[in-house]
This record gives sequence, structure tokens and C-alpha cells, in this order.
Amino acid sequence: MAYTTINKSSDFYSAKLYSGTGAIQNVTGVGHQPDLVWLKSRSQNNHDNVLVDSVRGTPKKLQSNSNAAEVTDSTDGVTAIISDGFTLGANTAGNLSNEVNQNSDSYASWNWKAGTTSGLSGGTITPSAYSINTTSKFGIYKYSGTGSTGTIAHGLGAVPTFMVFKKIDSTQGWHVYHKSMGNTHEIYLDSQGSQNDVDTAFNDTSPTSTLFTIGTSNGMNS
Repeated sequence: MAYTTINKSSDFYSAKLYSGTGAIQNVTGVGHQPDLVWLKSRSQNNHDNVLVDSVRGTPKKLQSNSNAAEVTDSTDGVTAIISDGFTLGANTAGNLSNEVNQNSDSYASWNWKAGTTSGLSGGTITPSAYSINTTSKFGIYKYSGTGSTGTIAHGLGAVPTFMVFKKIDSTQGWHVYHKSMGNTHEIYLDSQGSQNDVDTAFNDTSPTSTLFTIGTSNGMNS
């Protein structure tokens, strides 16, 4: 019997449904220790999409439906990533738009594993922190902008086909690259707008098996 590179996809990515309790709880059964956790209420249509990751560290969060800067949510948010899931804080602040643990509400979580945090080299911009997985070809990178076109080594050993960028220290939209749009266009994760031809995003340069390029866009490299 022939096998693919990944014999069990849930070792690297899984979706997990859970119910809010309003009290501190561990959500387990993810199947691995996730490095990116994306949460959304299935009960409340006005609650944010909440993203946390091991590179920025919990309880720091971003909202993919908003251009807001990073927020530290040490009370109501994801307070820790654990070996088989994540820990949620108690709902002490009431029914907020960014809740991930409202009592009796239902939630979905999407969980990606990275895990390798050393050995990356190359490029003109060096990430201050990162976590990558060379098997599933998934990576998270934190870097400081330079204002000049630059390259970042991703260490995945394959050409990235989908990339998402977010400026975390101020209000800026989410910049998205996808191979089907090519290196001249981008879309915005927090917008309903169509694709835009923006040469300052990726400097009209496609990623390679070792590097991706960022231009001078304020939302990606100021």
C-alpha cells in the first residue's frame, strides 16, 4: 500500500468543537499540541474570530475579521496552549464580542501544529521568533519591518502557496497572498473587497522554496 508524506493529517491539523462553560476549562482532544488556534462562536454572529499562536504567545490574540492591533486577553481568552489542546479563561467580563467561552454557547476551533523553533537562516529580514513544520509545510513568523523590500527565509522546503500577514502593533488590515492570484495581487482577510493589484505587497515576486518577498506596504513592512 502506498503512503503519502503525511499518513495521518490530524497529527498536523484538526478541527475541534466545544461548548463554553463560563469557567476556566481545558479543551482537549485536538490530537496534537497546536501552534496556531483559530476560534469562532457558532452561537453568536457578532462574536469575533480569535487567533492565538505559540510564536506571539498566549494570551495575546488577533481577530481575523478586524484590522485591530494585537490584544492581551488574560481573563476571557486562550490563556495557554497545552499538549492536546488549549486552556480557556473564565468569562468574568460578560457577553463581549470576542468571547471564546460564553456559558452554553457552542464553538469551533481550527488547530495547526508547527513546532520547530530553531535552525532557520537566510533572507534579508530575520524573524525574531518562528515555529515551522517541514512535513506539513506550515510556518508562523514574527518579524520587524524595515521599510525596504526584503526577503524572509521560511524553512519549509517547498514553495508557499498561501500566506497571511498582519501588523500586530497598530491598526492595519490582513494582507493575503495566494498562488491563484499571483504575485501582483492581494486580498484582505478582514474585507469583503475583491483582489487588488498592489506591487508594494510582494514586490511582484513569487515565493520560492526557501524565501518569500515582502515589499514596502505599511501593513507588512513599515
